[in-house]
Amino acid sequence: MLDLYQRAEFAAKANCHILLQGETGTGKDYLANYIHSKSLRSAGPLITINCAAIPEQLFESELFGYEAGAFTGAVSRKKGLLELASGGFVFLNEIALISLAAQGKLLSWLDDGRFFRLGGRQPVPVSANVISACNCELFDLVEKGLFRKDLYYRLAAVVIRIPPLRSRSAEDKKELVLEILLDLARSRGDARLADIDSKALSLLLQYDWPGNVRELKHVLKLAVALSGDKAIRSEDLELSQKPEMSLAEKGRGDCLCSLVAIEQNRNLKQALAAARDELVAKAVVQSKGNLKAASKLLGVSIDTLKYLRKMHGKGSHEQ
Repeated sequence: MLDLYQRAEFAAKANCHILLQGETGTGKDYLANYIHSKSLRSAGPLITINCAAIPEQLFESELFGYEAGAFTGAVSRKKGLLELASGGFVFLNEIALISLAAQGKLLSWLDDGRFFRLGGRQPVPVSANVISACNCELFDLVEKGLFRKDLYYRLAAVVIRIPPLRSRSAEDKKELVLEILLDLARSRGDARLADIDSKALSLLLQYDWPGNVRELKHVLKLAVALSGDKAIRSEDLELSQKPEMSLAEKGRGDCLCSLVAIEQNRNLKQALAAARDELVAKAVVQSKGNLKAASKLLGVSIDTLKYLRKMHGKGSHEQ
């Protein structure tokens, strides 16, 4: 069987609409970006739309745009997100949440390649491929009458089911680790942040990842903060369990936090507080006492950092 990223690359080069399905946190957004980068439309935009974050009554105006005077407050023309995606891709995350009315208008565009802005009389031609994503089996909603069958078949020219991270091949995991590190490096403008040594990478590939890709991203973000401008080492990885005590071996309910709590007569709240205090202390040491730099490493405001140190009994007189 092809690895996940090999399947995604084949789908990208097929120049068609793609449906991604997988449980929450499996990295559908990362795969959508990967597909865009490997496609014939990579020079075009990738416009991401989180269908869950847009109120139903605003969805059509956000997706298709509107003309001046289309409704109260529409003082000028606004291009929709779909129009902005012309020549590239639109990524419809949580596609299952859009209304039946919006589904009909989306289907009309997929059939005709044109749509009308709200209040508009002239069709707007847009050529874009759609990557849609769902954390359930979308066809189950079709059978329940909650999602249009004709739209499903237009969106699902290629269906990629994303397994949980724990079930993926080592090559898939490595690809994802490097992609996340590159994203972090680009966001901070420092290519050195993408470096990781072989021992740390091996630990990441062995780990069971109960929190899926979201946990991986969080672990790497903290590791980058702790490593400073050096390659990430194994000691920079804040994993909730040791690889040799993986969930597959211990049972799905256990984790290192629970073990630490039991061994040190701590409850979970106390164990998490101790881990937080240790991370804060490491960031301050790494930054040589510079709280502004430490807060940047931790991804929190300086006021939050001062508050955390005060809770731990340090820095109560800092300004």
